[in-house]
Parts: sequence; C-alpha cells; structure tokens
Amino acid sequence: MLKLFYKPSALRVIKKFTTTETQVYRNTLTQLKESPEAGGFLRGSLKGLRKWKFKVNSVPYRIVYKISDDSIEIIAVGKRKDFYDLLD
Repeated sequence: MLKLFYKPSALRVIKKFTTTETQVYRNTLTQLKESPEAGGFLRGSLKGLRKWKFKVNSVPYRIVYKISDDSIEIIAVGKRKDFYDLLD
C-alpha cells in the first residue's frame, strides 16, 4: 500500500474539517489509496498533478495529489469553489 505525505497547507485545511467532513475524507482516502491512478489529470500550469473528487452533504470537494513510486503526496484539499485559483 502506498504511503501518504501531506503539504503543510493541506494539513491545515484537514485539521479544520468538521466531524462529517473528516469521516467522508477518510473514506475517500481509502478509495484513493486502493486506486490512485483513477484520479483525473489536471491541465495547464498544474499539469502532472491529479485530482480526486468527493462530496460532503452535496458540497463538492477536491483533493489534488501527485503519485510517486511508493507514495502519494497530498498537495491540496478543499471545497471546489475557487479551489483551482488558490493552486495557481
């Protein structure tokens, strides 16, 4: 199984999650670890990174990550609204 690494900015967002958000995020991480290649590729200035989509109470969230040989680096986590503007 692949190891997870986080950028500090992603960890700060995750620590602020509510109980429901945390529970859904953990379930999503399990799916991500099982098949990380299933996430879609990003384009433009974010080329080479992947995205994974999930919803919490019908609010869309995104995880942006990069796959290495034996690890997954979580670059950013957050709500879809204005999410990609923060990454540029």
